[in-house]
Amino acid sequence: MQWSHNVGYWLQLPKEGILSLNPDIVIASNHSKPKKFITSLDKFGIKAYMIEDENTIASAKKKIMDIAIILNEKDKAKKIIKRIDTNVSKLQNEIKKIKNKKKVLFILSIRSGSMMIAGKKTKAGAMIKLSGGINASNVNNFTMISKESLLKINPDVIIFAKHGNKKFFKDKFIQSTKASKNSQIYSMDMLLISGFTVRLDKALMQLSCMINKDLSYCKTNEIKK
Repeated sequence: MQWSHNVGYWLQLPKEGILSLNPDIVIASNHSKPKKFITSLDKFGIKAYMIEDENTIASAKKKIMDIAIILNEKDKAKKIIKRIDTNVSKLQNEIKKIKNKKKVLFILSIRSGSMMIAGKKTKAGAMIKLSGGINASNVNNFTMISKESLLKINPDVIIFAKHGNKKFFKDKFIQSTKASKNSQIYSMDMLLISGFTVRLDKALMQLSCMINKDLSYCKTNEIKK
């Protein structure tokens, strides 16, 4: 079986890119496109599977098990899911203690004076909510906003995608936000904040500690590995 880190954008999967790898199996999100191409892979002797991929913990656990069944790794999946259940339960108990939730903004990128931010229905938006924060964005999907709009939103916490240039941390508009004054500007691996994968529990822990530094597990690292 061959593996590749990147064959193209998941909403525009390239036929040539996938076929050039000569895979035995293709596992794709049920949101991947074009679906017509994915469902036609059997013509090339490739087994294709469409896996549920929603922005919930339950869906993430189902995805892990579904993939494990395809790869004949069910026992490993059971252990991973058990660990996720244990850690997420601990996180949720801590998050319940939060009295004043903070407004959090996830910034995917900044270019030409504008920035791409994550809305409430994105995976990053779902992770913010699950981690005990309030998405500072009032839109549903990823959208571009001006730097002036950032000042109106004025989030308590700002998180950049890790691939972003660190010079943005010093941007005068960023420095004028509550997040800067709170010393709560961070960067996070895009695969962690939007993956909903086997590292879901660890991603939630990392994100929740960025948002609420005083939670007990942030100080003691009481997370089951």
